[in-house]
Amino acid sequence: METIFGMTNFFVEKPVGIIQIGANDGGEIPLFNQHTQNQIYFEPVKEARDTLVSKLADDPQLNISKFVFPYIISNETASVDFFLGREHGNSSLFDLNPVRSDQHLHNIHDTKITLPSITLDEFFIKHSSEVNMEDYDYLFMDVQGAEHLVVEGSSELLKYIKYIYMEVSYEEIYLGTMLFEDMVIFMKDKGFSVLEHKVSPYNYNQGDCLFIKDSIEKHNHE
Repeated sequence: METIFGMTNFFVEKPVGIIQIGANDGGEIPLFNQHTQNQIYFEPVKEARDTLVSKLADDPQLNISKFVFPYIISNETASVDFFLGREHGNSSLFDLNPVRSDQHLHNIHDTKITLPSITLDEFFIKHSSEVNMEDYDYLFMDVQGAEHLVVEGSSELLKYIKYIYMEVSYEEIYLGTMLFEDMVIFMKDKGFSVLEHKVSPYNYNQGDCLFIKDSIEKHNHE
């Protein structure tokens, strides 16, 4: 059985479409190409986004519908502060916990800039001529502690989402992060439960978690 991020249930069913928030430089493109033709990528950091766009331009699977947008996805449509990491993958809406930066000198926020933020619900309204939320059922997030903000701004989209992948934290790496136990409660209130959860073998403070919509889980056990 295929293992993705240490999980055996990652694509428990064939996705209709995938939304990736915090796409960085597009490392998951080959993986997603194997499973769905519909893909949306969000990456606010220009250098990472340029690499992502270049990879998509070189992709031989031209029949796949792919869109790249520069937005920060959160719970509000506004101009927001965004902290740029020394490494692109560390950039976040939330500043790093100073204790974390002291312990990991590569994991530092050097710059704060202002960028446009939008909720996923507002995004699909704004770009309705290009994409339809009904065409996407997997939500993939790597947003460095701001996962709950993404979910808060996605109430309409969640009607169609079946699976949500996110990084989870067991300690406050980013100031304002919702920790794992609280995230499980938060997601349960949104109608999702943990399907699979793995502690990172590289960083015991974080892990990977796949949530499944409760109505899907109930149906699978009937």
